[in-house]
Amino acid sequence: VACVVTTTSTFAPRVPDAADEVAVICKELDVPHVINNAYGLQCSKCCQLVDSACRRGRVDAYVQSTDKNFLVPIGGAIVAGPVAKGLPDAVSNLYPGRASMGPVLDLFMTLLSLGLPGWQKLLSDRKANFSWFKDRLGEVAGKHGCELLKCPGNNISLAVNLTPVLSKVEAYAAAHPGTSAKVDLALLGSMLFTRRVSGPRVVLVEPPGDDQKPGKQAKTIDGTRFENYGSHCDLYHCSYLTAACAIGASRDEMEDFLSRLQDCFVEFESAADPEAKKSRSKKKGGKSA
Repeated sequence: VACVVTTTSTFAPRVPDAADEVAVICKELDVPHVINNAYGLQCSKCCQLVDSACRRGRVDAYVQSTDKNFLVPIGGAIVAGPVAKGLPDAVSNLYPGRASMGPVLDLFMTLLSLGLPGWQKLLSDRKANFSWFKDRLGEVAGKHGCELLKCPGNNISLAVNLTPVLSKVEAYAAAHPGTSAKVDLALLGSMLFTRRVSGPRVVLVEPPGDDQKPGKQAKTIDGTRFENYGSHCDLYHCSYLTAACAIGASRDEMEDFLSRLQDCFVEFESAADPEAKKSRSKKKGGKSA
């Protein structure tokens, strides 16, 4: 075993790995351990988990993204570790003077601009916004019979079970064989994207196939087939939508997202119903007039 990689922060419905318990095992077996803490710096629970892992067992390095935690452009990462002159130093010595200093400069300017009080306020605002956003997303989803998936320990990302909204469209299509209904949930993701909502994503889960006929969402990488590629396991019990409450997001921005999500739910549910489409078109026409 070259290394064990655990993850603290990731898209729901996955929850943080037990990095502290894995660290204990890695220490006993003398196996390197790296923690993927991509979003974790903005979440006190993730930071506590990393700290516990470093105290209890073996952690060679933990890695976090600058763009996900410090409001800077994509391209930088912070590699840190609990041991002086350990793996992080070895990583920094790999490309002396060759890497772009752009990410470092972006982070430096942002931290100078925010200061410690500004950074701490962003952290406290995100924590308060998460509880608020969780309730509001549940309200919007509940209007269409959907529920939030239970993801204990994940205090950044949320997931919505999309089975009820898909069932409505499939039921209408089954009762009206002549309809040209599009019941693929990928349509819902496309609706969000065309409304300039790029963060949340729709994850499709289909029954797995076999060697002769792989499932619709299967993907093979280096000879290994992953059923329902993009989800966290081969066969999750439902398709779902993920949305995160990340640092820097304001409640006005999240309300705007929820409004667009509501519009997408309504449009998707009416995709199979020509009369509903006509009714929506008339309402839009009346408003624009």
